[in-house]
Parts: sequence; C-alpha cells; structure tokens
Amino acid sequence: MFAAIAVCAVVRSAGAGTGIFGNDKPNVLIMLDSSGSMADQISALPAYNGAAAYPNAGYVAAGVYRRSGSEFIPYANAVAEVPLAAARTSLSAYGLWFGDINGLPLELFMGNYVNYQSCASCRTQQRKIDIAKRVLNRMVGLITDARFGVVKFANNGAMGSGGAGVVAPIGTAAGDIVTAVNAISPNGYTPLGEALRDEGSYFKGQFGSPAYASPIQSACQLNSTIIISDGLQNGTVDVRTQAGYRFTQDHSTAYSGVQNVVVHAIGFSMDPAERQQALAVLQTAAGNGGGSFFVADDSAQLEQALFALPP
Repeated sequence: MFAAIAVCAVVRSAGAGTGIFGNDKPNVLIMLDSSGSMADQISALPAYNGAAAYPNAGYVAAGVYRRSGSEFIPYANAVAEVPLAAARTSLSAYGLWFGDINGLPLELFMGNYVNYQSCASCRTQQRKIDIAKRVLNRMVGLITDARFGVVKFANNGAMGSGGAGVVAPIGTAAGDIVTAVNAISPNGYTPLGEALRDEGSYFKGQFGSPAYASPIQSACQLNSTIIISDGLQNGTVDVRTQAGYRFTQDHSTAYSGVQNVVVHAIGFSMDPAERQQALAVLQTAAGNGGGSFFVADDSAQLEQALFALPP
C-alpha cells in the first residue's frame, strides 16, 4: 500500500494488507467529495447497532466470521475467543475488524453484522453526504494509531474552479473532526485534481494564508490520502497526474529521503451516466498514487473500504 523509503526501517509496500503502521503515527488525510451530487439520496442501511437483533440471514449473531472472497466462514464462537484485544474491541463496538493476527491478514465480522448487511427491510433513503459523514466519523473514532485530517472542496461554484478546503488539519482530535465533518454542506462541482494538488501543498507546509504547518514529523512517517468521491472530475487539473506527483514528490525537505504521499481512492455510489468513466479515473489515480482502489455502492461497502485501508 505504500512506497519503499530506503532510509526507513519501516517498509511501505504497494498493495500490502497490513495498512498504515509505522514507528510514528501515520498521517491520513481524507478528501471528502462535497460536490452538489453528494446531496442525492440512495437506498442505504442505517448505522450498525450491535445491540439490535437483525433478521437472521443464516449467521449466528454472537459468532465471529472471517471473509474469504464472497463467503463468510466461521472463525470463533464468540468475541471472547478472538486472540487480539484490538480486534475484540472493534468487533464489539462496530461489528467488524480488519488486520493481522499472528501474521495472517483477516477480515472479521460479527454474525450480527453479516445479518445486518443482508437486511433489505432496514434500508431507507439517505443522502450520500450523510452516509459518508457517518462512516468517516466512525472510522476516526475507532482508529487511534493514525493522525487523521479532512479536506473538502472549496471555491467550486463554477466548472473548472476550486480546490481543497481544510476541514480539520491532520492531528485534530477525533471529537473535533466529527464536529467539523458534520458541518459540511454539499454544493458545486468536482475539482478532484485541484484538491489533490492543494493536498500536496498542505503536506509541504505551503497551503493556506497563513500556511498550515506540514504534518510530516519524521523521515519514517507514512503519509497517505483517501479520496471518497461520487463523480467524474470536472476541473482543469487531472487527478491522475496529481496522484503520480503525490507518490513521487518529496513533501518535506526537513528530513532525508523522499517523503511521499500514497493516494487511495473510493468510488462511492456513482451516477450511472458517468460511472464507468469516473471509476476508471479514480482507479488510475490510485494506481499512479501507489494506493488501493475500492468501489462502494452502499454504506456497508463504504465502511468496509475505509476500514480496509487504515487497520
């Protein structure tokens, strides 16, 4: 998932399933698409509630299952049998956990969560922005071994204009991120390339007036951004090119080596009219940025994509 930096003991390997661990807490900047189409409604599940009993879809609610392809295979009879405290905590609170146990990469789910995913009667019409906010806020509240920040689109009222606006700088407390994210209102166009360009300036300590300090704290720190977008870029700067710059450029001259930024992308509930083209753009951007690419068409898929990135 991350590019190799020769001076660091920690290896950044593209596509690795173990995510963003390192000696320093990694920096993760989330780009949340705040264009007008994010106000559109889709059929989606409500937030998972571990105390609720969802209709039985063939899985024991209190059991723990591991995902293998499209199948869910019994892993443990109960959360207490899972041999890792962090996994037990996440399963109890959120119904899922992704990470390594004894060197084996696992995607674990409560049976109740698997039943929840299959609950057609639980679905309601919800705005895409509200789904993304809820899932993002759950992630930053659970994952404590990363430094999170959030940007949205800014000055994007006209086609071809705009860029990034900092909602919460990297390192902001989780509770403050939640408050800031909840205040985002969708509007305007989708300047993905301009926003990713501005993220590069942010990591370099050159964005804003006065400029935000660079979040990079050491040569061995991992830096990444996660793009969550529901549409095709319509700015004048290409996100695919900018992703390549983020992955190859040095974003801090204060430390030896190249302090790059890995770019991940999630295509979220794309408009059918532009879905194929928009997903292809995001997939190429993630490839150029040394990161991972996911497609999420509902709240559960978005949650699982985000949890699969920072473990």
